[in-house]
Amino acid sequence: FWRAAVAASVSFSLAAGATRSLAEFASSDGRIDDALVTFGASGNNPTLTQVETGLAIGYDAVIGAGQSIRLGDYSWLVGGGLAAFDRLKLRTDPRTGAWWVIDPVPGGAPTVRLDLTGGGPMQITIVARQSNLIG
Repeated sequence: FWRAAVAASVSFSLAAGATRSLAEFASSDGRIDDALVTFGASGNNPTLTQVETGLAIGYDAVIGAGQSIRLGDYSWLVGGGLAAFDRLKLRTDPRTGAWWVIDPVPGGAPTVRLDLTGGGPMQITIVARQSNLIG
């Protein structure tokens, strides 16, 4: 795999159950497994799922006004006032070997869906490097 030296960043707001195309990553033909996902205020128990694969990352907590949590790539950063990161509240998919991945969609762009148990809409930021197969 070849990975871009510079990460792309995309931010958007989604209501519970809403989807968004990640056209910013459409040119990747390899798995992006180093994405950082930030859940910003406000929503309860956010889960971000790639629609095409069902792979998801979620956090079982209330993300309140002025709070955010960033998850991914075996690293975490709590910012904006979330009291503490609790690994037991993190939900990942054991099939990938990574906290969350974005798989390529041949001829198209991956699509994500946000699920919440309350609150919203929620601000989402994804930072990732394009990944392409070589040879």
